[in-house]
Amino acid sequence: LKDRPAFCKEQEYFNSLVKLLPNEILIDCGAYVGDTIQEFISRSKNKYMKIVAFEPDCANYMQLQESCKDIRDCCCFNAGVWKESGRICFQEGKLAGSKITERGGGNNCYDFYR
Repeated sequence: LKDRPAFCKEQEYFNSLVKLLPNEILIDCGAYVGDTIQEFISRSKNKYMKIVAFEPDCANYMQLQESCKDIRDCCCFNAGVWKESGRICFQEGKLAGSKITERGGGNNCYDFYR
């Protein structure tokens, strides 16, 4: 990290290049357990309009719900977000390593609609 510009050394999403306004809406696709949501709330000084979080992994979603239960204007969905309609297989249970897979193989497959 020492050879990177200063803005690359900062937090992944909310760095000095991003100026948050009081009417921000965070849409977190792949919200994991709410870590980015917590950072957003901290960086926005709790001044935002709404938070919408999507997490397809069931275990992660349960933790996400727990971490967001007392956050105002926050909606969490046990679902994934994709660019087009179709059937997508998803490998769950890998914590931050949950991912889309090529085929089922014991993974859960979901229909996505555009």
